[in-house]
Parts: sequence; C-alpha cells; structure tokens
Amino acid sequence: MNEINLLPPFTISVDTGGTFTDLILSDSNRVIGLYKASSTPDDLFIGISNAIKLAATENGMTLEALLAETRTFVYSTTRSTNAVLQGKVAKTAFVTTRGFRDTLLYREGGKEDAWNLATPFPKPYIPRRLSFEITERVLADGTVAVELNEQSVRDVLHRVRELEVEAIAVCLIFSVVNPAHELRIAELIEEELPSVAYSLSHQVNNVVREYRRASSTAIDASIKPLMREHLQDLERRFRELGFAGDPLMVTHVSGGVMSLEQMSDRPIQTIDSGPALAPVAGAQYGKHEPLAAGKDIIVVDTGGTSYDVSLTRDGQIAYSREKWLGPEWSGHMTGLPAVDTRSLGAGGGSIAHIDNGGLVRVGPLSAGAFPGPACYMHGGKEPTVTDSALVLGYLDPDNFLGGRMPLDLNAAREAFRVRVAEPLGMTIEESAEAVLRITSEDMRGFTTDMTISQGIDPRDCVMIAGGGAAGMNIVRIAKDLGIANMIIPRLASGLSAVGGQCTDISANFSAGRYMSTTDFNPAAANEVVAELNAKLDAFFAEVKHPGKRIRSIIV
Repeated sequence: MNEINLLPPFTISVDTGGTFTDLILSDSNRVIGLYKASSTPDDLFIGISNAIKLAATENGMTLEALLAETRTFVYSTTRSTNAVLQGKVAKTAFVTTRGFRDTLLYREGGKEDAWNLATPFPKPYIPRRLSFEITERVLADGTVAVELNEQSVRDVLHRVRELEVEAIAVCLIFSVVNPAHELRIAELIEEELPSVAYSLSHQVNNVVREYRRASSTAIDASIKPLMREHLQDLERRFRELGFAGDPLMVTHVSGGVMSLEQMSDRPIQTIDSGPALAPVAGAQYGKHEPLAAGKDIIVVDTGGTSYDVSLTRDGQIAYSREKWLGPEWSGHMTGLPAVDTRSLGAGGGSIAHIDNGGLVRVGPLSAGAFPGPACYMHGGKEPTVTDSALVLGYLDPDNFLGGRMPLDLNAAREAFRVRVAEPLGMTIEESAEAVLRITSEDMRGFTTDMTISQGIDPRDCVMIAGGGAAGMNIVRIAKDLGIANMIIPRLASGLSAVGGQCTDISANFSAGRYMSTTDFNPAAANEVVAELNAKLDAFFAEVKHPGKRIRSIIV
C-alpha cells in the first residue's frame, strides 16, 4: 500500500489492449501509479474494473470510493477496430445517388504489388447487394439538377427493412456543398425505420473525394450500434459503482478525447485510436528530456499483439489523412486526419511457428489475453515472444507484474521444445533466441521503412520506447538502427495510458468546396472558413473544462 497522501479529485486513464488493460491514476498534483490487469475480450468492463480495483487496493481505498472521488475518466479502446477487422459489425446498407452505386467497389485504385496479377481485387466494405441508388442530383456548385424523389427513398427503406439491415450509410454526390437531400433522407429514415442507426457523409467526413467520404460513412454507420451500446453500457456500469464525475471521455484517432455523447455520434473516430495516444505521451516526454531537444523522436509501443511506430518532428506529432484500416490499398480508408501510426502484427503474444518451407515465423497471430502465452498458465500451448524472453532469462518468473502474476518457465520451455526446438533439431534456448531475433529484425525493418521512406535518418533521432513488451528486445532494435539515445520512461509499460492523462479535448471538422486556381472565389472560401469556425464554436460551447481554446485550420 502506498503512503502517498492522495489529493482528490482523481483522473483515471485506461487503455484496453489485446493482452493487458493499462490504467494510470493521478490526483490533483501528480501521477500516482500504473496498474495492469488482464484484458477480458468477452466483457471489457471486467478487465477495466479489475485494474481500478487494483489501483484502489494499493492506495488503501475501495473501488467504489476511488470512483466516487474521480472526476475525469479517459477511455481508449480497440473494440471498434477489432470489430471492423474481424467483420463483426452491424449489417449495413449503402445509399447513394443513382449511377454511383459502385463507389465502394471501385475505390481509388492502386495496390501494394502492382505487377502481381494474381492479387485478388479487394471486396467492398459493404457488399453490392446492400448498395442502393436513389433519384437525386446536386451539382458541384450546390445547385439541384434533379430534385430528391422521396418515393425512391421510401422504396429503398422498405427493401432495407425486408433485409433486416441494422445501419444505413448515406453518401450523396456533392452533399458537401449542399446537404439538403441527405438531411431529408435522414428525416425519412427516422420516420420509416426509427430503430435503425444511420450516418450522413457530410457530417462524418465533409470532403470532396468521393471514395474516402463514402468509406468513412460506411465504417461509421457499421459500428454505430455496437459502439453506442458499448460506451453507454460501460458508463452506466461505472455510474452504478459510484462514478459521479464528468461524462466518460473517449480517445479519438487524432490523439485527443471527446465526450461519450459526441463519440457515440461519430464512432469512426475511435478506429485505431489506442495507438494514437503513445505519440502524445512521447511528445510530452520529449519536451522535458534534454536528450530529445531539437531532435525528431521515434515513438515505439510494443504491446501483446502489435508493434506500433509513430514520429514527432520539431516537437509536433506527425498526422496523415492516408489512414488505412488493414493493409494499404486492400484495407479500408478512414479518410480522417489521424496520428500517423503504423502497426506491425508482432508483440509479446505473437505466436512462433514453422511454415511449410521449414522456416521459423513469428506472428501475426497472437495468443492475446486468453489463453495467452504458454507461461501465463491459462491453457496456452503455443510458444510466443514472451515465452522466448522467459526462457532466455529476460523475465523474472516470480516478479512479473510485481509478483501478482507468476509465470510458468517449464510451460514456456515445453512449448518451444514441442513446436520449434525438436522439429528443427535445436536446443530450447537456441529456438527461443531464434524467435526473439526474428521478431527484432521484423521490427527493425518496419521502423527503417517508416523513417527512411519519409526522409528521416533514424541515427539522428531519439527513440522513446514503451509498451509492456518493449523491454524484451528494444535495445537490439535501437542498436541495429544506429540510435545512440533511447528513453524508457518510468511508466513505459503503460505508454498509451500515459497519453490519456496529457491529451486534450479536441475535435476535427472538415469542409470542401471545389475551386479553380484560375477562377478563385474569395467569398466562397470565406464561407467555408466561417462554416468551420461555427462548428468549432459549437464544440467549444459544449466543453465545460477550464483551459485554453485553440483552433487551427489546415488547407
């Protein structure tokens, strides 16, 4: 139990990873500590409440007492990301202007291996049989060429009801300039199908580029029922336990947080939001560490399932609109401004196996939290990166998680003996070293590609490393990259949760208007800026927290 005098109110930030749930607790003056519990994929609330209970117990409180004294609760989740990647989303219909039914099918073109004709064409996010056309047409200047045929909309909605669709994505041509038809369709949906969730493209991602807007809207609609239920259920259960603070704050893909109500309306913002917090923490550490002064920072976050890399340049986090969910070109484009993080399917829980050619491979499959690595004693039989580190003596089996979770060295050795060592005629230690070396080389190559491809020499950078699995091989990676200075913070194993403590309440709004440089219209440009400012003013009006109100416009 800590002897620190606690000074309520508290702030709790939680990052639910694939293996562990990380929690950072702070009071009015300082960070109190980092607490970890196993994630519970079937019911994330259990893993989160276990982490809160651990924090409370170590500080001489009950879970209920801690929650009662907590004002701000910041929550980061991979639930929406996993739902999309695993196809466990709502049955969604795509409604668009007649003649544009195949926007999600045609995409934007391009593929990773341009000359490989055997590469299958990626499937659209929403199948063509659930894509519908309605009669209407708005031109690029916002004028209506074809009035909305409301009967065509009602016919589509009747068919949608027959197909038992759970969500609708509405994306009409040039609704970014004149959204009247989309807004009317929303009214008809509420009239005909009041229980069906829907998303309007001009509200989700108000940009001209058609595929990106359609893709954003489709993803947003498909996860809206899931995320609304999840977030509201989570807050309800915490309220029942005594949480009486501000509404639940949820992290978004740009590295900030929004209230539960705002996020429920724009759930696509939660996609890939967990990794976005690590560079937020990295940037804060870089500001206060003399070694990082004047240098670009490579932030790496190694968890149980993935190795995430991001950059800060000139003290600023790198952002991108080229955010793919899944592989580039064959995945799905979010089209939103997002922290530029890249993820490799390699982490502490990554499973080692022998492929058909007799070579050792590591990942991308992960043992996750359950059954987890063999050494976790949850029934796992496959050797993982964590098992290799235990076999090689990098982990203390009696002091894992501060001794709260002992590891089974014999189980780890047996997994390597059966799955890798004996089939390849190696000792158990040699096979464990091979797995760790392969993993380190994959991570090193991945980091090299991300830095050098953007004109950054990693030898001129400082590395800030975090995540529960970073300590197992991060020195190898830094040495191979030629990085002389590396920072491992005291709370490194909860790097993303640390980011939740120092991030800002923020939101992104976009607007598009087609103009030619040869016929630039200043009045129209000012209208776009005024529209964005109005949205920001409305957002600021909802924020009750003290602090500076800062706005920036990127053209």
